[in-house]
Amino acid sequence: MADVRGKVGEAVTKTVSIIGPDSARVTACAEKLRELVRPGTTVIVGAGPEARPDVVVAVVGDPTAEDVDIAQAVSESVGFVVLIVDATPRPWPHYPGWHSVESVEGAATLVNRACVDLTAWA
Repeated sequence: MADVRGKVGEAVTKTVSIIGPDSARVTACAEKLRELVRPGTTVIVGAGPEARPDVVVAVVGDPTAEDVDIAQAVSESVGFVVLIVDATPRPWPHYPGWHSVESVEGAATLVNRACVDLTAWA
């Protein structure tokens, strides 16, 4: 992923949806993520596809079948998903577009670097 860089004076905006099965953990991670992301980034707890997020961060534990299906659907829809994974007895599978990190700080690094090269996609 390339760094997001705007023209001088141009604001770079990004919307991040943060989801997961444990609402208390998701909220705590969202608060920390808001402190770590670049200005112009909006972090929305539980936002679905209607919010048109640029990045989806999933706060997950053990890889249940339902959570794996959700991560796959997000990855197919948005292009990639950032998984904040706790140390679990069963590791999460590795699929294209899935980026696993162990901390909110790791997720923030990926969120800050994530962008779409509009010139290449034009």
